[in-house]
Amino acid sequence: AGNAKYKDGRYMEALREYQRGLELLPSDDPEGRRAALLGNVAAACLMLRRLEECQRVCEESLGLDPSNAKIRARLATAQAAFGEFILARQTLAEGKAIA
Repeated sequence: AGNAKYKDGRYMEALREYQRGLELLPSDDPEGRRAALLGNVAAACLMLRRLEECQRVCEESLGLDPSNAKIRARLATAQAAFGEFILARQTLAEGKAIA
């Protein structure tokens, strides 16, 4: 449901769906879906220009899945939007080193 809304450009609705999905995940997350859902939250936040939230969520997601290139790219985009270009470059470089 959230992905369809995201594709339609309904980012706030998609964000709510993704957040609801996170609330419904079991605490042990046996299938490892938390990192992916956090990535979706980050993407929606980026489109909504909620950059601080995007950074926070990306960092949480990377804590679960450090090699996720999409999340690193989203984090670097948010960092660059804040003018943190050196940090954004480091974020991308760290991803290459892990991959």
